Amino acid sequence: MDWIGSDDSLMTLEKFYETNIEFSNKNHLFLSHYFRTLYRIFKYVDEYNDIYNQIDRNHYIKLVRAQLSSSELFLIMCNSLDPTQYKSKIYLEKYSILEHLTGMKFFKKWYISILDQFEVKAFGDGILSDIDNRKEFFYSENNADR
Repeated sequence: MDWIGSDDSLMTLEKFYETNIEFSNKNHLFLSHYFRTLYRIFKYVDEYNDIYNQIDRNHYIKLVRAQLSSSELFLIMCNSLDPTQYKSKIYLEKYSILEHLTGMKFFKKWYISILDQFEVKAFGDGILSDIDNRKEFFYSENNADR
């Protein structure tokens, strides 16, 4: 991911937002339909209300979540931190969409504060659901590359 950059300095939260917007603008044609489709699926499942045919919302969300790679989860997470995409962030948190987010190499330049922009429930029972695990995993991954 060339948009992360190559120097070893840690990226501040402000720089993250700036970089995220720049990346989104450059890749809008390739990614916007993907984010919109996922959002509409989450919204549909969340709002489905048929009194005669109740569904287990989490079951359907888990089917979608199972199809998402760590790279996709990372992009979805970044997209949801765009202030114009706050509604998608609500579903990420409500349904623990980021539970299987791994591959901390993506976070090499970012402080742990990026993950702190989400409620803990966004990470479900995954490695990032516990703040001590986040710090240990984050810092050990970053220090291994130096």
